[in-house]
Amino acid sequence: MGKPVYLMDSNSFIEPFNNYYSLEYVPGFWDALIREHQRGNIFSINAIKNEVTKKEDGLKQWLESPNLPKSFFLDEDEPALKTYESIIAWTRSHSLFTPQNQQLFASGADGILVAYAKVHGMVVVTQEKPAASNTTKVKIPNVCEQFDVQHVNVVEMLQALNVRFILDGPSRHDLFSASGLDVE
Repeated sequence: MGKPVYLMDSNSFIEPFNNYYSLEYVPGFWDALIREHQRGNIFSINAIKNEVTKKEDGLKQWLESPNLPKSFFLDEDEPALKTYESIIAWTRSHSLFTPQNQQLFASGADGILVAYAKVHGMVVVTQEKPAASNTTKVKIPNVCEQFDVQHVNVVEMLQALNVRFILDGPSRHDLFSASGLDVE
């Protein structure tokens, strides 16, 4: 089995952009996404790009910039669309999901994302938490578990890829050295 390849959900872009890895203050996160894509480790699908770029903001500009290779976003293919049909059928047969939430899920990119990951042996990256057993909403982690697709959050992906954001230069404060911890 080879190294994991990650497939990012829309909230794996939106939440970091809005909350803790802003383009202005943590450009290293965004640079790391490009670097890891170039290494063949990170992708997303066009349905996710279309979802995220509906809002006019800096994230849309980054996603559409020439710095981000067009190959970052994969086209949904026939095998993924067939698996997507199975996912939608499962959500419709699940008695706890309300018809409104079933329709919301079916109209978004989440099901296609999970289907693509399933067919291509990829790991879904999402900030969603699994829903409780009595929920009426369809959540990505629950769909992943139902269809045997591995899922992680952004930090877990960064850790697995050994991505580190380090300040260089004379003002660098190395917490490990200062604490006496051995980092070898």
